[in-house]
Amino acid sequence: LRLKYIPDDNARIIALQSGDVDGIDYPPFSRMEELKKDPKLEAQLNPSTAVAHLSLNIREAPLNNVKLRQALAYATDRAAISKAVCFGNCTPATTFLPMTTPMFNKGSKGNAYDLNKAKQLLKESGVASPLTLKVMYRSNDTVQGPTAVALKEMWGKLGVNLELEPLERTTETQRYRANQFQIRITGWTNDIPDPSQLASYALGFTESQSYHSGYQSAEMDGLLAKGLREMNPEKRRQVYYEIQELELRDSPLIILYYAPYTIAINKKMKGFVQLATGPWIFRNVTVGE
Repeated sequence: LRLKYIPDDNARIIALQSGDVDGIDYPPFSRMEELKKDPKLEAQLNPSTAVAHLSLNIREAPLNNVKLRQALAYATDRAAISKAVCFGNCTPATTFLPMTTPMFNKGSKGNAYDLNKAKQLLKESGVASPLTLKVMYRSNDTVQGPTAVALKEMWGKLGVNLELEPLERTTETQRYRANQFQIRITGWTNDIPDPSQLASYALGFTESQSYHSGYQSAEMDGLLAKGLREMNPEKRRQVYYEIQELELRDSPLIILYYAPYTIAINKKMKGFVQLATGPWIFRNVTVGE
């Protein structure tokens, strides 16, 4: 088994098409239809725990205003972003937990796109409009760049001028960890299937300053602690349902979409398995002629 690191998307796809490698991970969504049509290849969209979202720095005005955050959430057309960024391969998100995570609330409606409601919430917030906000993201990223452009158009209808700030990866990460941002485009995948991992990281201040949003809530902290202690599965499920609804109400994060893992392999490879948490299982893989 040889694993090669080929960072460029085009070079990785060419290596697969030429037979230099038997499989690749993360082919971009924009190339999946092309790969599906290649008779020698099998293009896979595998269930994942990947969720894309915006982290809002709520330490300072105007994003410390919960009504403004709610307005931005309702002004976000997740279906349109999914179509533009994922070419229809992603699912608009309804809660911060990935669909494949136990105790994900399938019945949650989320903050569905509603521009009139967004305008009403902005009015109730008392924040003067038009206003300017700045979104930070990784430059030359084939997903984050189009996401930022789509948000700029959507939020413009609300009276929000969204300034785009693409940054080189290292600089962007340093700024994020130093809390020097207003809005950041980011995402998550679970390392373990339990909902406590993402809940504590995204909404617990002691873990990561709540994904560096600065969000602190005694009510949320109580629910997070209860979710870790509760042993009864149904009672625990209700706790995580409450956590999901409280996140939607407070909106320190704006959840965008759930993304599958993209994989493309030569059809002569058999037995390949990818877990929803990401790992590849090669135990039963065979490669024929």
